[in-house]
Amino acid sequence: LNKTGEEVADIMGAGPYDPTGPQSFSSMAQDIAAGRKTESEQIFSDLARRGRRHGVPTPRVDLVNDLISGIDARP
Repeated sequence: LNKTGEEVADIMGAGPYDPTGPQSFSSMAQDIAAGRKTESEQIFSDLARRGRRHGVPTPRVDLVNDLISGIDARP
């Protein structure tokens, strides 16, 4: 199902939607708006795994990955 710009901004936690501003959204935001699964696993999970492998903590990457994975898991 497709979402309006305002709905996408709300889902993504963006500031107030400005219909007069430029209309551009990242591919991941477009996936979320269209109800498609994102590439979060390939991007954020991979980055977190690389960090762990090298002993580099990635708490913000882990948080973003968890949040987007939760969105991907919705029915």
